[in-house]
Amino acid sequence: MLHLQYYFIGNDTFCHTYIKNKVHKCVIPDTLAIILKKRKMKHLLLIITVLNIMFSCTQKKENICKLSGEILDRKNGNLFLYQPESSQFDKDTIPFKDGKFEFSLPIKSPELYILWFEEDENDDGNPVLINIFLENTEIQLKLSMDNPLKYEISGGNLNPIYLDFFKEHMAIQIESYSLYNKYLQTTDSDIKNNIRTKIDSITAIYLQSGEDYMNSNNDILSAFYMWSARKVIEKDSIIKLLNKHEPIFPTSRYVFETRAFIDGFEKNKKGQQFTDFELLNTESESIKLSDIVKKNKVTQLLFWSSKCGSTDGKLKAFNPIYSEYKDEGYEIIGISDDFDINRWKNAIKRNETNWTNLLDVDSKNAIDEFYHSAINGDALIDQNGKIIARKLNSSQVKETLDELLK
Repeated sequence: MLHLQYYFIGNDTFCHTYIKNKVHKCVIPDTLAIILKKRKMKHLLLIITVLNIMFSCTQKKENICKLSGEILDRKNGNLFLYQPESSQFDKDTIPFKDGKFEFSLPIKSPELYILWFEEDENDDGNPVLINIFLENTEIQLKLSMDNPLKYEISGGNLNPIYLDFFKEHMAIQIESYSLYNKYLQTTDSDIKNNIRTKIDSITAIYLQSGEDYMNSNNDILSAFYMWSARKVIEKDSIIKLLNKHEPIFPTSRYVFETRAFIDGFEKNKKGQQFTDFELLNTESESIKLSDIVKKNKVTQLLFWSSKCGSTDGKLKAFNPIYSEYKDEGYEIIGISDDFDINRWKNAIKRNETNWTNLLDVDSKNAIDEFYHSAINGDALIDQNGKIIARKLNSSQVKETLDELLK
């Protein structure tokens, strides 16, 4: 049974609708309130009009992704789910019991999410991350804690395409990491140069395969690759891709975050004054970058994160350079965006980084928007705060320091 009642309080008009003994309350817009006050309407027409307004304002169907699955080698525990580059404090917890789990969440549009096991959360190593596209559908997973790279996903249109591409990229990354470990272990300069050439070649293949997909497709997966590669491929290529995807996916985070990133290129260029920040050191004291910069002839902003698989290799590559030039007026400010302070300190200790270590807790200060702090986002700054070089690897930094300090 349906019963409708409306009434006036001050300048506001309210409606109570009783449907199956449940009360639904709605504020009536001013235009309709005037009609109700001044005219006598037929009861049926009034009911239809008010119900249309009330339900169109209050009821909106959400897109829901329903996740379910099984853990092959664990009975009880938790999975964590979050979006890449979002705050890791915003992660969802998915409990599993007797090796089974179910979880639902609203999805505005298809986006990539990351899953990992709680057991990996406080591990000093690098947790294995499981990438999955969530869509407005049901998705089933089979996961293994002991062998996390061998997982199965069914459901959704994007995951089969993404997994094929991801497996190809993963094989390239594994080969690159293996070569980099060999690079760190040898002292022979000829062998180092040979390994570096191979790594550069593999990296070029890795990036080119992604660019080929982005240039050949206009889907959300292509927009995701554009967003995820925005820090490592050329600015002109990103702008070209952005101009292609922006009209198709104007509300996607992959588009508007890439646009913000491109706009940030006008900041902190070579020749400009660097952007100052105040960050925490290992003693939880606030330190201004400028206070360190003005004390040294050359200061390097070195960006890293314990969450990144290449972190140890990068930090160890700069250790001998720091030892050689630290008494000549060279200082490194290592800046991490870790959210786990203990993990950050453990990584510092493990890699024996004796330079200045500062923390932008969970990217709270958004330094990335100013420095585009991928592996090639480091900056060299002179004593007056002027940026003298960007995008240098360890060999190029050493060459630059040879010119400036010797």
